[in-house]
Amino acid sequence: MSKFLESIWYDYVSQQPAEVSAEMQALREELGRTSDALWGDLSNTQKDAFLAFEGCMNSMSGVSEKDAFVRGVRFAVTFLLSVVRD
Repeated sequence: MSKFLESIWYDYVSQQPAEVSAEMQALREELGRTSDALWGDLSNTQKDAFLAFEGCMNSMSGVSEKDAFVRGVRFAVTFLLSVVRD
């Protein structure tokens, strides 16, 4: 079941543009300002490490979103089945 849900995630859900809440937009703007301020003070070696770190964090975020989707669908199906059975 997990592979089926993952394929739905990769084929359909993750391809759709996400609606960005005001809270998320504010966080993105703060992240941009902080990143820009930090970037100017880094050496080239530190910039490479920062980019590697940023890539890992982006990958972790993507995995977390996929896992949350799978858990959410499982919860919804379990909930609906319990309602239908009662």
